[in-house]
Amino acid sequence: MSIALAIKQLYPNATDDQFRVEDHKDGRGAFVAYWGVTDPDGASLPEPSIESLRVVEAELLATPPPPLAQIWTVREFMAKFTNAELIAIAEAKRTNAQLEVWWTQATAGSVERDHPDTSAGLAYLKSLGLITDARIAEIVA
Repeated sequence: MSIALAIKQLYPNATDDQFRVEDHKDGRGAFVAYWGVTDPDGASLPEPSIESLRVVEAELLATPPPPLAQIWTVREFMAKFTNAELIAIAEAKRTNAQLEVWWTQATAGSVERDHPDTSAGLAYLKSLGLITDARIAEIVA
């Protein structure tokens, strides 16, 4: 986590034009230029000490980042289905244009697990009786 985020944590009212963080060229840390931050009543706040910045930075580092989006290749996505399911989907695509369009789009590139189109497509497969709720849970796990 950066010192800039630590300043934002200490002084949530601070705007980007009220401080600047630059890394020292010699690798000794960061230089913080800070001015004009006020509390909600408009009173000027003192410049944060390096120690307070380090404490907040340590707290921010201890907070785990949100999980990254899970993205599958087409091969990984298709491997989540059984052969019987893939055959059933292939047969259904012959007479169902909506399924054909979704499957073509879903398998044209990478597939993002949490994307609304992925969820909608899996729900559509379920509505056609091609997969079950239990299988959807396994596929997205």
